[in-house]
Amino acid sequence: MTRKLTLCLIAGCIAFALLYFWEATKFSPPVSEECHQVHLHISTTGDTTTNNANNNNNNNANSNNNNNNDLQTSSSSTNLPIQCWHTNHYPLESPYTRYLVGCILFKNEGRYLKEWLLFHQLAGFDHLYMYDDGSTDDFMPILQPFIDKGFVSYIKWGGVFEPGKVQTGQIRHCMANYANYSEWLSFFDLDEFFVPMWEMPKGQTTGFLSSMLHEFYLPYAGVELHRAAYDSSGHVDPPDGLVIEHFISRYTPVNTAGKLVLHSKYVKRFSGHTALAKDGYTIVDARGGDVNADRQFIDNPLRMNHYVTRSFNECMAKGNQTAFPGAWRAGDTLGYCNKGMVGTPQYEPFIHFKDDYLARHYAPLVKQCMKTI
Repeated sequence: MTRKLTLCLIAGCIAFALLYFWEATKFSPPVSEECHQVHLHISTTGDTTTNNANNNNNNNANSNNNNNNDLQTSSSSTNLPIQCWHTNHYPLESPYTRYLVGCILFKNEGRYLKEWLLFHQLAGFDHLYMYDDGSTDDFMPILQPFIDKGFVSYIKWGGVFEPGKVQTGQIRHCMANYANYSEWLSFFDLDEFFVPMWEMPKGQTTGFLSSMLHEFYLPYAGVELHRAAYDSSGHVDPPDGLVIEHFISRYTPVNTAGKLVLHSKYVKRFSGHTALAKDGYTIVDARGGDVNADRQFIDNPLRMNHYVTRSFNECMAKGNQTAFPGAWRAGDTLGYCNKGMVGTPQYEPFIHFKDDYLARHYAPLVKQCMKTI
């Protein structure tokens, strides 16, 4: 009897192990050999410097001996050249002369301008129309190299298109003047970053946005990206380094006011966060589904990081300015800005998602390429 019981227990353990293994393989699809994780391994002197998403070490590789436009990236065991200036090569139908452009309204963003411009050039934008709403900081020396390279058009703006409605006028001006010459068009701000959430093709480290538009969204009139809102991550003052490197604490609820990338030829009208598609075409979320469905972004291939406050002191200054009025700024600015500061009455740890390093995977590439501009 004891022997039979022992044999039954052994058989049961073997059966359980086999079942566990089957279930694990069933729900864990293998990663294709054609893909690799989105984090980058930047090498500039023959050695590989790894961006470790679990620590705060900066990439200190010496780039003095590098060609400005020929950094190296390591993907698995293969070194591949990385260009610090991305160029799209997708076919364009007349009258389109560019594949992906953005129209941006900004004011006093000089501190973050270089990181943001370079990040989105590497993401796949062909051109950005930068509408200056009365900046008083010394931003032009930062912007000028991007103008010289043909990546930026500078437009001094002041609501002249529609007095009293600066952003509405800027949107209408851009739609009227530039939408007919670009396959894809987007409106977003200097505190917003497009971020991929899926693996990129092996060896690809630039052009992720334009390639995803071409791969997934060509049949649609546009794609709406859900936004993840980030707080100050405990920073009282602006930290040295990149936004995508230091602000890693975000609110768990998703901002319901997403941002759109419009497929110009299929769109009738656009206004802020909404658009009207032509008959027979639809606007989808990043999963290719209903834009009004569940806005959780865990399974989305693409999202937008919204660094709405940055540091505490910047949040307070932003709340007191009137250039971009918003509901939170008209209310309790101090209370809102305190939400990201541990130890304050307004801090809400239960709604925070800590250590979100998704965008930070791109920090080494951006930092190295910033030295070339």
